Amino acid sequence: MIEDLLKLSLGSIAGSMPSESFTIKEIVEGRRTVRLKDGSVHEISQSDVDRVAQKIPSHLWGLVRLPFVVLKTLGVGTYRIGGDKWAVRAINVLLERKGEEETLNSIEVERLLKEFRSLTFIGIGIDNISIEEDK
Repeated sequence: MIEDLLKLSLGSIAGSMPSESFTIKEIVEGRRTVRLKDGSVHEISQSDVDRVAQKIPSHLWGLVRLPFVVLKTLGVGTYRIGGDKWAVRAINVLLERKGEEETLNSIEVERLLKEFRSLTFIGIGIDNISIEEDK
């Protein structure tokens, strides 16, 4: 029963994640909706787009894909940036961090959500979780 509830909850969370992404360039040029895995549509805020466009160098606009996905890890207060190296680089630029760090703490995630709410999705990273069935 617990496994069924867990699957239902994780399925609900997974359904609310983006099923598509677009470059900053495409979004700046007018793409304002993203389809989610459950088939619904998410609206992107113009003010979030303007803030990202101001902070991310224009030569990266064709490489960085939005929305950002941040995954909660098993560690207390730790998150991992989902996506490729360009997503990692962009989030580090937005948070004014040096280097290519792929992990975030709770304060950094709160800052991303505050400044780029419509461009940031939070999911659950379950890389090392295994559910053993009763035998």
